Amino acid sequence: RPIVFKMNDSFVKASPSDSFSIDYTISYDHNLIKEQRFYYELKDSNQFKNLISNCRTFGFKEEVDSLRKKGLIAGGSLDNAIVLDKEGIVNNDKLRQENEFVKHKILDFIGDIYLLGFSVKGAFEIYKGGHRLTHEIMNSIMSDESNWHLATEEDLNKKKYNNTYYTN
Repeated sequence: RPIVFKMNDSFVKASPSDSFSIDYTISYDHNLIKEQRFYYELKDSNQFKNLISNCRTFGFKEEVDSLRKKGLIAGGSLDNAIVLDKEGIVNNDKLRQENEFVKHKILDFIGDIYLLGFSVKGAFEIYKGGHRLTHEIMNSIMSDESNWHLATEEDLNKKKYNNTYYTN
């Protein structure tokens, strides 16, 4: 069954699926970002490498000093992050990809859920998500065993349709 976790105007919705897909929307009050949406379905490692894995984290110049004082972004630099000011990108580099901002959020989401230690199948819809929201939805899902199924090798050799398994 679908599960939704909401926090203010943000949400993550997880739905059963035989694949792994993410429909992610971000919204920022910045002229380079505004609202970006990207749908991603994991198909193979080359596709992941070409579309998602090289997308850099991003932040805003006015927040850098505060984040460093909190012990965050210790490894952050203009080489591995996009820094934005009111005018645009502070870095000398251009964006690596169209929609790099939302694609990085997808990368964050994938990294967070893979901390479960298992491959995950499901359809995820995220609006203005983040690490905390991902943690909360995963907690919600994992706290009730009726929400998930740990697939065995036998399960992987079968096809699943409408929550019923059929052998090949």
